[in-house]
Amino acid sequence: MVDHGTVRRSRPAKVRRRVKDRETIWSPTTPLRHMAQLDGIRAFAVALVLGYHFYRPVREYVHLGGIGVRVFFVLSGFLITGILLRSRALRDGGQAPAGLALRHFYIRRFLRIFPLYYFALAIAWLGKVSATREEIVWHATYLSNVRFFLVNAVDRGRWGGGVGHFWSLAVEEQFYLLWPWVILFAPRRWLPGIALGAAAVGPIFRFVVFGITDNDVTSILLPGCVDSLALGAYLAMTVVPEYRSHP
Repeated sequence: MVDHGTVRRSRPAKVRRRVKDRETIWSPTTPLRHMAQLDGIRAFAVALVLGYHFYRPVREYVHLGGIGVRVFFVLSGFLITGILLRSRALRDGGQAPAGLALRHFYIRRFLRIFPLYYFALAIAWLGKVSATREEIVWHATYLSNVRFFLVNAVDRGRWGGGVGHFWSLAVEEQFYLLWPWVILFAPRRWLPGIALGAAAVGPIFRFVVFGITDNDVTSILLPGCVDSLALGAYLAMTVVPEYRSHP
């Protein structure tokens, strides 16, 4: 009987280094590592949002809240795409079917987000927070951003109320619903181009829709902020060996 442990230990040092160099944070053979640097970026984004809400004078010069949310979107695109790329590698290697990967992804998202979100939504409903009860179906189905866009179209600046911040979570949930199908089923060689193409959609959508509707909150719709999510997705691909040569 072969002692596999002995075989692994007997690998030449150069070979071991080569294998290690090929393993990245998204390699299917390695666990998803904690990246402390991302915690720092996340803290920076939180500080921007808090500064916007609690230090009003800064609003006259720069929209820190919007910048902070965009940073969060880039992080989300990066992390979610990385998880999906690992699932794609397992599927391509015959270790897990695509259906199982999708099921696991959605179950993890459900357990991570739904309980706390619906608890907060229930508290807002019971507390009669403005724009909650009359719009509960929109919030419960993660369409808050669509509702706010429509409200702003007829009554500018009056959207959101006490739950205006729900728009960003709605955007992320809509992205989570669609993006796994792209990563798992689109041809592998197309993925970087798809991410860059999606990044180009955001500013074009904002320019065109604003020009047609004169609605100044087009950026709260998924196509209006997909550039930040797609940029994070592309960055996740750049740390995968097979995409590093992509221009």
